[in-house]
Amino acid sequence: MKKLEKFTKKQIELQSEIRDKWIKIALKDKDINKEECEAGVKWMYYISKLKEPKVIFVDSPKDFAKKFRASVRDSVGASVCWTSLCGDAEFGAWYEYWKKIKVVKNKEVDKYIGFLKSGAFYCMFFEKVAFVMRRPTIVKQNERKQLHSINSPALVFKDGTEIYKLNGVQFEKEWWDKIVNDKMSPEEVFAIDNIEHRRIAYEFMDKTKMKQLKDYKVLDEVKDDGFGNEMKIVSFTVQNMETPLLFLNCFCPSSKREYFLQTEKDTCQEAKMASFGLKADDKFTKEW
Repeated sequence: MKKLEKFTKKQIELQSEIRDKWIKIALKDKDINKEECEAGVKWMYYISKLKEPKVIFVDSPKDFAKKFRASVRDSVGASVCWTSLCGDAEFGAWYEYWKKIKVVKNKEVDKYIGFLKSGAFYCMFFEKVAFVMRRPTIVKQNERKQLHSINSPALVFKDGTEIYKLNGVQFEKEWWDKIVNDKMSPEEVFAIDNIEHRRIAYEFMDKTKMKQLKDYKVLDEVKDDGFGNEMKIVSFTVQNMETPLLFLNCFCPSSKREYFLQTEKDTCQEAKMASFGLKADDKFTKEW
């Protein structure tokens, strides 16, 4: 393999081409090639020095749970490991890119890449049985290639199982409906424990609702955090709490996502540094 000193323009352009190819392989290609997939599963057991398993194909996460429960434990055996096309597609893209520009090459990895391309969306490997899930039949994404839909499920499987996601974050249908239709009050949004769920719910909420929060106040404000973004410490009460909650309202320097991070500090600088486990007078070498 040759040593790479510098990327050419063509090599740089190839990166996004292969990235999109593997997103398609993971989510949008035709149905699974059962013969190739089964051969790939048995090959992995063989090189792992395990006996050839029975291969069972399933249509969705719900179907997997049903068929697994229906199996007798002794007929399944101990868990070996798992793999997923939606996760290993990242490795597939990485390997195929470096192979195409003649930096890496490995026959066994080539065979594993062939298995991934056969279309096994998710696999659970047990001692005697391997469960292999087919790809979803419907996939919807946003412009950043994240699973996302505000009108319907982001994923639909062959047996009708639906998965709802907003900008890559998964929700139960009831919560998804409330968020996309802005049915939640600010109190309900800020009472959400999961920080990613809270962030998405806030993104979809009409921001003028913030004024409805009990005792809503801006305690401190910075017009520019060094990256062109505002920072605020806001205070309010929810669910009849006697002590107001404090949140650092800030933006990620790289993704520009807006966050409300709960804090005990009442100034932007103190709250920001505390979120990194630092003191107010500590210094960043570089912020990401």
